[in-house]
Amino acid sequence: MNWLKNFLTWIDKKENHDPSNFWMWGYILSFTLPLFFAAALFFGLPLINHLAEINADSAKNALSTILQCQVSIIAIVIAISLVALELSITKYGKEVFEIFTHHPAMWLLLLSYILSIILNTALLLSIIQPGNENITDGFKVFSIYYTTFLFFMLLFVLIPHFRVTMNQLHSDRIFLNLIDRIKVSDLKPRDDPFQAIFSIIYSAIEKNDFQTMSDLISGCKNKYVEIMNSASPSLDKPNISFRFFEDLQRATSMLLTKNEAKFVFEILTRIREICDNSLENNESVSFNDSIKFIGEIGAKSLNLDYKQSTINSIFALTEYYDKSKTNDFFTSHQEIFSKSFYNIGVAAFIKKDFGLGGIIIETIKRIIKDNIESNEYVSINAISLYCQLIDKSVEVGTQQFYNEGVTFLTEKNHHAKNNRKDNISTMIEYELESIKAINLYYSELAAKTH
Repeated sequence: MNWLKNFLTWIDKKENHDPSNFWMWGYILSFTLPLFFAAALFFGLPLINHLAEINADSAKNALSTILQCQVSIIAIVIAISLVALELSITKYGKEVFEIFTHHPAMWLLLLSYILSIILNTALLLSIIQPGNENITDGFKVFSIYYTTFLFFMLLFVLIPHFRVTMNQLHSDRIFLNLIDRIKVSDLKPRDDPFQAIFSIIYSAIEKNDFQTMSDLISGCKNKYVEIMNSASPSLDKPNISFRFFEDLQRATSMLLTKNEAKFVFEILTRIREICDNSLENNESVSFNDSIKFIGEIGAKSLNLDYKQSTINSIFALTEYYDKSKTNDFFTSHQEIFSKSFYNIGVAAFIKKDFGLGGIIIETIKRIIKDNIESNEYVSINAISLYCQLIDKSVEVGTQQFYNEGVTFLTEKNHHAKNNRKDNISTMIEYELESIKAINLYYSELAAKTH
């Protein structure tokens, strides 16, 4: 049976490459080859006397049998296809129906059988001779030969049809088709190209079908990168990116709720791949959204006591902060790191994890030091978030970071004044007064409580 295996492999290869072209030529051959076979019989059989004659009864019986078989075949094919389609829709959502209806295989099969049935019916009705009388009309004889061979050709076509239908409804092919349906050139402003796919991802997570989830998230990541790398001026990249990460955020939350932290790590890996692409192609929209998302993963994981996911997020943020510093294009975008670290720091102090809280505070201090000379905006933003973390640490009852913070800010204030960084100096003085006031408030509150 190697020939059959090789034939099916050939079908897969040709049909996957260009389905429309494959089926167009398949049905062209199905309708033209019977012409040659019919011609061979029409001109060859008269040489054999006992095979040259066709009476009306034989022709009618043959055509009636073919007609009944064709009606039965097409009914069975439709029924099987609909059952398989319904099962796929139940598992993967209504988007599968759109994939199925856009594929040419079923429509061309239906059209071919309808044409063949019409031809057989017309030919059957045209035979008006008595039962035992031979048909002498050469055109009718040729047509009978033709419809007979067409019937066998359309039977043969069912082999690739069922093969392709099975492939179409296989999970891997469904995923590929769902992703391939997103055409960058077809996207319009305010489009959300990933919404339908994430609906299936949510359903897969609810059913604990994590393989489906993984395959689709990987495919979405690749398509997202393709969209972000596109130079099309009509794309609303900020909107597409926002919606993509919003959907991914929901999927991540569902995984954390189901205690599936290992798949959260997989999502983090996909985000790292997006960050690498962003750095390589100087794509700021996806880079900023990715860094923000990593911070949100870290904070949410810590809130749900998945500390390892938080540590992974901190390592990722630190790595990409270091990489972005060496890329001049991203030096003006580094404020997103302060915000992401800040989100994790807030979660750490809420959980009273002062170890992680201290790591975050030291990291933001590093961002301040790195940018205080060259990037005033990033530095001021980092100082503000640093002081908010100091306030949070005081709120949860520790003085360690407050004392260190006052010392650090006082030192940086002197540095800013000496280097005529007036905006930074003004900002630090304001924040110093603020954290001192908040510390005094909580100290008095604690004294009254005790």
